[in-house]
Amino acid sequence: MTDQEQTFIELLRKNIQLGKFLPTPEEIEKMDEHEFTSWIERAAIEIPKRKVARNPLFHLKEQISQILADENKSEIEKEEAIYDRIRWYWKLILRQSE
Repeated sequence: MTDQEQTFIELLRKNIQLGKFLPTPEEIEKMDEHEFTSWIERAAIEIPKRKVARNPLFHLKEQISQILADENKSEIEKEEAIYDRIRWYWKLILRQSE
């Protein structure tokens, strides 16, 4: 196994620690309508990102499976799409390790 592969495996095994995002019930109650609307808009973007960040390998596997199942794509298109998803995954893992 190369050093790069070993480093990648170590990064995969790291437990991704995400900071607290959800407000307390008291914080929600104290928000005015504008603050609450702003929080909902942020949550709609942030929560899906956090879901992927908790288990990126699972999401990569799902995406690759969907690409392979697409009968409208040629083999070359599938390879390119899979490669793009793998590159995205590597960037995500490397960014989380910083």
